[in-house]
Amino acid sequence: FLAKLNESAPQFSRGRAVMPLNFTVRDKEVKPAVLICYEDVVRDLAVEGVKNGANLLVNITNDAWFGHSSAPYQHNQLASFRAIETRRYLLRDTNTGYTAVINPLGEVESDLKPFTSNVLQAKVVLLNYLTIYVLYGQTALKVVIISYWVLLLLLFFKRKKVGRRKIFNFKKG
Repeated sequence: FLAKLNESAPQFSRGRAVMPLNFTVRDKEVKPAVLICYEDVVRDLAVEGVKNGANLLVNITNDAWFGHSSAPYQHNQLASFRAIETRRYLLRDTNTGYTAVINPLGEVESDLKPFTSNVLQAKVVLLNYLTIYVLYGQTALKVVIISYWVLLLLLFFKRKKVGRRKIFNFKKG
């Protein structure tokens, strides 16, 4: 019934893949994966773009609906994880929000505060290697978590087996 409420609205559908654009700037091949609006918070889209050859992440978003709240900064912080996971620069361009250049370590290198009108210029490095996270995704994280718990259990049982006396080496006498 929702379709009948707005029959003139176009029918949108998801694309088949996140494919980077491809162009040359100063003899360097630039292949950005473009993430629109809140897509920069979805890890799988950025990872797919990098797997498909992106050497840069670009986000274009409308943060106007956040108003004068902390949300534009939160959106920027959430997006910075994509730069860390993929080890790519992330260029965020917002109309009224927090415009920023985020380096592959998740640090803001250059920015424009919300509700300012200006041009942001920055130099970025185009990186092409794939991180463990890009290659194995959540599987790598699961292996780390399972390994952590196995180590804790081993330490717990070893402590129980050794007992309190041997740990502190109490002697009678």
